[in-house]
Amino acid sequence: QPVTTVSVDVYLLQQANAYYKYNATDGWVNWTSIVTFAPTATDIGNGVMRWKATITITDGGPGDEDHTVNGVIIDPGTFVNRRDVTPPSLVCSASSAPTFILNQPSTTVSASVTDDYSGVVSATASTPAGTTIAGNRQATITATDRAGNVGTVTCPYKVTYRFDGFREPITTGTVNRAKSGQAIPVKWRITDYAGVAVADTSSFVSLTSSARACTSGVVVDPIEQTATGTGLSYSGNGTWLYNWKTTGIAVGCRTMTLTLLGGMTQTVSFEFR
Repeated sequence: QPVTTVSVDVYLLQQANAYYKYNATDGWVNWTSIVTFAPTATDIGNGVMRWKATITITDGGPGDEDHTVNGVIIDPGTFVNRRDVTPPSLVCSASSAPTFILNQPSTTVSASVTDDYSGVVSATASTPAGTTIAGNRQATITATDRAGNVGTVTCPYKVTYRFDGFREPITTGTVNRAKSGQAIPVKWRITDYAGVAVADTSSFVSLTSSARACTSGVVVDPIEQTATGTGLSYSGNGTWLYNWKTTGIAVGCRTMTLTLLGGMTQTVSFEFR
């Protein structure tokens, strides 16, 4: 009667991985279904126990190096020297750093995972994105292949604020007209994800402006207030004031840009006369 299965017991000092590559045709083969590991009662000294690996090879199945002759099973003797020791490769899923809102819940940063050897458990891996601190952040993502090798990648992300708009005298959606040299009070309000006011001075990064082409026929809203005092101040309830000194700005049209921690930017159009 032809041989259909063969079982072999191998004793090891520790539990091993059951994923090996044995030929170019089959590549890296999952041995989970044909190998079982069990601790033995044999003490080899200093409390170290041996493991018994029972390998069951089926005729024509995984582990049988002879797939053509029925009833013949050839033990793949080269397996142990070709164990998968290469970690999987991870690439951050987002092409640019994703942005989350301060204290936003249930946020993750993810990466795609590939493995040319024993294969990965999942094609993607992710890790929670901490959103309790605003700014440019990083998350380390790990993935494990079927042989137990661990790969990592560090992915950037940003945490910023919920912008609740500019306040008077600035109007968005129109061109704000001002006199060159006039100090303009720039007011805005920011909160976290749940709408809680942000009173952190570090939330403000900069206020800059750049020249742009003027567009005829657009709605113009004159700035009727001028600023007093200097610098940045907090007015309460998430509202901030920055006195923008326009001394030295030439007559013409400009774009004012407010930059907040985490890279958030908000723009307003101006015409200076």
